[in-house]
Amino acid sequence: MSDAASIVKSGNDEFSRRFKAQDAKGLGELYSANGGLVAPSGANGHIFEGRDAVASFWQGAFNAGLKEVTLT
Repeated sequence: MSDAASIVKSGNDEFSRRFKAQDAKGLGELYSANGGLVAPSGANGHIFEGRDAVASFWQGAFNAGLKEVTLT
């Protein structure tokens, strides 16, 4: 596995671990301080900017019953 592929796999594994634990704050910490998440169309494509906003998005998703995610 190339270094780049190994780095991506490691990041995906950590994301999956935090997601399975429903650790919204931990997921937010995976983003850079000024990073953002573009929400799916169900959230009207809203952009959540910053770690706290990203964590808020994930907490809302967990509260709404989200149990699975697929990273591609």
